Amino acid sequence: MARTVRDTNLETRSARLRLRIRAEPYWRGLEKGFFLGYRRRASGGTWLARRRLAEGGYAEHRISNTDDLQDADGVAILDYGQAQEAARAWWRADLRREEGHDTRSGPFTVADAVADYLTAFKTARRKVGLCHAAGGRDARPAGARSHAGREADGQEDRGLAPRSRRETGARPQQAGSEAEPPQG
Repeated sequence: MARTVRDTNLETRSARLRLRIRAEPYWRGLEKGFFLGYRRRASGGTWLARRRLAEGGYAEHRISNTDDLQDADGVAILDYGQAQEAARAWWRADLRREEGHDTRSGPFTVADAVADYLTAFKTARRKVGLCHAAGGRDARPAGARSHAGREADGQEDRGLAPRSRRETGARPQQAGSEAEPPQG
């Protein structure tokens, strides 16, 4: 968890109520290029987040109402510390979105991991075939490999998993029984 940045003008309700009402927010830098803002209105205040974009300019996001007139509930009304946490969460999500990552809420499931892998695989436009990570072996799933004509081309398994029963037509052997020669 990041540390809470101190600001005597924004930390407490009484300090914020002493600020003038104005359209331009009072900004406090939290990180390089990332700010938390407080806009004071007659009917209470609003927390804002702002970050500098890579192409220039700023992206601004309204976070929540302040605890100027009501006690903070952690959801709709936030105090200074809670507003910083919410602003940092928005900042991280917005950076991930800008970088092209999918942003999710909730637990990361196996289905999410598979979907991410397939998306990365398609966008990287890797050709299906020999993969460096497989040590030069055919890294495609067994169902994606074509075994027809392997012997005719002079190819062999190179230590990969044995052919399946479906491909060879062989019946599974019982433990302890001798192999019968194929009839045919």
